[in-house]
Amino acid sequence: MYQAKADTQNPIIIYSDELSHKMNQFIDIQNAINSLRQQLTAQTYFQPIIQNNKTISLEALTRFDDPVLRDIQQTFNLIGQHKHGKSILWQIIELNLATYGELKQTFKGAIPHININVDMDLMEESTFTEQLNRLLAEHHIAAKQVYLEITESETSKAIGDSVFQTLDILKSLGYRISLDDFGTGYSSIERVMRLGFDQIKIDKIFINNNFSTEQKYTALQAAVNLGRALNLELLIEGIETPEDQALAQKCGISLLQGYFFAKPMSLNGTLHFLEQENGQ
Repeated sequence: MYQAKADTQNPIIIYSDELSHKMNQFIDIQNAINSLRQQLTAQTYFQPIIQNNKTISLEALTRFDDPVLRDIQQTFNLIGQHKHGKSILWQIIELNLATYGELKQTFKGAIPHININVDMDLMEESTFTEQLNRLLAEHHIAAKQVYLEITESETSKAIGDSVFQTLDILKSLGYRISLDDFGTGYSSIERVMRLGFDQIKIDKIFINNNFSTEQKYTALQAAVNLGRALNLELLIEGIETPEDQALAQKCGISLLQGYFFAKPMSLNGTLHFLEQENGQ
């Protein structure tokens, strides 16, 4: 049915084993997402954000236990469309903060900041700041330790005044706001300025593609110049090789993230990584 609606040129779809398999897959995914509301079967993984060979922040990344939810982007897209999607997203935020709070209690050293992904639709709720503050208090986390990441694609859609007001309040409390996947969406400079970002996270497409080194440098330098003009922190993800690192640093990007430094790690893996980094 969904395929027929999507294909306006050929609305007649012949039933086949392949189509049956896709339908069953879709049903399995929907059932798995329905189950998340009753019990969030997921884990928080962390990927380090590096500056001068030192971890200064950790991006919280959710990994679901059910193998049918292994496609993370697809899963979050479907959660966003689910009738109880906002409730599930809040559960995920709480899981991320609780895991970070546990890391804070366990690690014997200066704890890095945390970057967590937040759906802008949640910010339309009048109680967003109150709920977020409550979770931070429960897990003994200061607002100044938290970067809230919003994807660039979300900034291109219609945004209500309540979201701008919420962002202003969050920033006044010490939270910092990061624009994720910069370079993949259609946000205007005016929108970036009005939303009051503190950081832009340059997408990996700038370095993980078939462009020449000169082309990559030119594209990265343009992003860097914009960030500097707006007085924003510059972070790039997708660093996988020494050449990637060298190119980013040549452009003046000091915040680096990617498999070259570490893959996303479990709580215990992150603790071990930080202990090794600090000679413990």
